[in-house]
Amino acid sequence: MNKVFVLLAALASLVATPTVAQTQTWNITVYDPREHRPWHATLILKEKDGAATVETLRPGMTDPCVRATKATVERTDTTITITKEPYLRDCRPVRYIIKADGTGGKAQFWEAASSTWVDDPRERNLTPIK
Repeated sequence: MNKVFVLLAALASLVATPTVAQTQTWNITVYDPREHRPWHATLILKEKDGAATVETLRPGMTDPCVRATKATVERTDTTITITKEPYLRDCRPVRYIIKADGTGGKAQFWEAASSTWVDDPRERNLTPIK
């Protein structure tokens, strides 16, 4: 009986313990949709309890497609892939493939016509903020 009580108490403490949220940030170059000029911004990934959100912050940026939305995150030994759910129907699906060693990364956009992810040719300068 004591073993069962100890086991139940241990399980209850696991359930009651809140998961610590994890936030990672990267420098990223974004491009003004009207002027197509590069701007410095911050890519922010927040993860908690198996759910993730991602957003891009730049002072003065008004593009609604960079707002915080749900995301899926896949990690390997060499990359972190963040796939952002579109904020609006008109927002182009995007994912970021970031090198786990902090040496850069790229953006890809979903091409519905070919049903494939296509590399963005513009430099994104994805580097971790320490």
